[in-house]
Amino acid sequence: MSEAIMPTNRAVNRSKPKVPTIAAGLVRDLLTFAVQEGARKTDLLSAAGLEAADLEDQDTRISFQVYILMLRAAKDQCKRPDLPLAY
Repeated sequence: MSEAIMPTNRAVNRSKPKVPTIAAGLVRDLLTFAVQEGARKTDLLSAAGLEAADLEDQDTRISFQVYILMLRAAKDQCKRPDLPLAY
């Protein structure tokens, strides 16, 4: 499992600030949409530091920063600055 994954069953650590997260299902949907628009799946996963297996459980939490990395890579690969609006 990559470092970008936030396990859902981990005990809360109150000594560290909370990291914003997003459900893996939303990241997977972005990946699917970007691939349909012409991006390469392996390149997007690599840009975000993820593996395909990281997105299998839609309820797994992914760092929001990782989502933004994938979104930026998708915009670049698809040559669509409006990709977030279309998605």
